Amino acid sequence: FYCCERFSPMTSKLSRFLSGILEAGWLVAVISVPLFFNIHSERVFEPDKVAILRSIAVLLLVAWLVRLIDQQDWRDWKRVYWRHEDSIWRTPFFVPMFALVLVYLVSTIFSITPRISWLGSYQRLQGTYTTLAYIVYFLAAVSTIHGRLQVSRIPTAAIITSIPIAFYGLLQHFGLDPLPWGGDVIARVAGHMGNAIFIAAYLIMVVPLTLGRIIDAFTNILGDENLSYADVTRSAVYIFALAIQLLAIYWSGSRGPLIGLAVALFSFILVLLVSLRNLAGDEEPFHKGDALFALLPVIPPLVVLFLSGTIGNIASPMLSFTLFISAAIFSIGIMLLLVVLRKGWTWIWLS
Repeated sequence: FYCCERFSPMTSKLSRFLSGILEAGWLVAVISVPLFFNIHSERVFEPDKVAILRSIAVLLLVAWLVRLIDQQDWRDWKRVYWRHEDSIWRTPFFVPMFALVLVYLVSTIFSITPRISWLGSYQRLQGTYTTLAYIVYFLAAVSTIHGRLQVSRIPTAAIITSIPIAFYGLLQHFGLDPLPWGGDVIARVAGHMGNAIFIAAYLIMVVPLTLGRIIDAFTNILGDENLSYADVTRSAVYIFALAIQLLAIYWSGSRGPLIGLAVALFSFILVLLVSLRNLAGDEEPFHKGDALFALLPVIPPLVVLFLSGTIGNIASPMLSFTLFISAAIFSIGIMLLLVVLRKGWTWIWLS
């Protein structure tokens, strides 16, 4: 539990222990809530997951309040003022979080069914109580994360948790699931979520984290003179995790999460290329002529996309789709080659 990285010399042992409880709490939630389901309960999935999430949130709230009293932070009431240099309102996301809580509470009070608005429906339990539990996790993370090492624990826990979830989806697709589900989990896998859309929606949040770890591992491999077996092993594990994640998403047959994954990958690649541009240290300004070079890699897929209707009518829609995917892969290959050759840092992000 003593996993927080930085404490004041005046911090008591109780406060350190409670800080460890807070960090361990949201890590346990990241691991346990996606994994858990109970075949002997009435609803099996959502209410049981929410019950675990709420229970951990209550424990975190108690630990946070006890630590607040032990550290006597409640005496520093001037932090509630906006102009105070250490005001709580200047904490990132605190203002929208406070507005969200306020809206939920007002909506619950004036609801035609306040009890259901507070507790949530019987099928989902997504009421104000559950939303406030999410807020507790936010506060626990804000109050305990002090360094990059603690931040890295979140994607690590999420990636490790996604491996059995995605692997279970693979078992369902190949008809190896030992549990007799009422619905068809072969054509569209449901995994630990009991819903094809839900498992895909969960995995598309983990895919960018896994991609980031793969890039980090390969960066270490290419940058070290002596090959590190630890980096090779890590990269192999992350590539395996990414492969089964993508397969589970594909076999879920859910179109919405696929669109979400496309947006996530676009954002991921854009941020990555801009980061490479900044790390290159190239201080030359971007010229209008650079836009021409930026357009070159994207011309092939744009041409095929423009001619897709004609190609589909003459040949077949599948051929049109295949040509477009091939052209897109070709363009991505050009950009990857430029990244490897360290060329075009000034404009490649624009493409």
